[in-house]
Amino acid sequence: MDDKDTKLKKLEEGKDKEAFQPLTLRYEAILSAVPDIIMEVDSNKVYTWANNAGFEFFGDDVIGKEAAFYFEGEQETYTKVQPIFAGSKDFIYVESWQRRKDGERRLLAWWCRVLKGSSGNIIGALSTARDITESKIMESELKERMEELEKFYEMAVGRELKMKELKEENKKIQEEINKLKAKLSQYRK
Repeated sequence: MDDKDTKLKKLEEGKDKEAFQPLTLRYEAILSAVPDIIMEVDSNKVYTWANNAGFEFFGDDVIGKEAAFYFEGEQETYTKVQPIFAGSKDFIYVESWQRRKDGERRLLAWWCRVLKGSSGNIIGALSTARDITESKIMESELKERMEELEKFYEMAVGRELKMKELKEENKKIQEEINKLKAKLSQYRK
C-alpha cells in the first residue's frame, strides 16, 4: 500500500484527523469565496453555520438564532420548505422577505436541500440565497411601463381607427354634399 492508500484507509476509519485538515481548509476557502449566502439550519430551523456572505447579510450573531427571527412580514416559507424536513431529496426554491443586519428589508431567493447525518437521519437543511430585491423592483417597474405602453398603443390604435372611421364618414358626407350641389345647380339653370 502506498502513502495515499494508507491515508485514505485512516480517513475511512476516522483515525487520521490531520488528513482532514487540508480538505477542511480547502472547503472553507471555497465556501468563503462564494458570493451567495450559504446557511445551514438544524432540524429546528436554527442557524448552525454560515459562510462569509451569510454573516455579511445577517450579522455576526446569526448562529443560534431561528431562521424566522429574520423574516419580514407574514410568510409561508416554513410551509414551503417542510418537504425538506420530511426527507425530500429535491431542491426547493422559495422567495422570502428577510431583515438584513442593518434593518433593511430585502427579498432573498433561496434554494434549499435536506442535510442527513451519517446514519441517514435528517439533521437540517443547507440553503443558498441571493438578494433579488433590486431585480424584482426593476421587473415590477418594467411591467408597469409595459402596461403603460400597451395602454398608449391601444389608445393610439383606437384613435387611428376612429380617425379612419371619421375620414370615411367625412368622405360620405362630402359625396352627399357634392350630390346636393349637383342637384342644386340643376335647379338654378
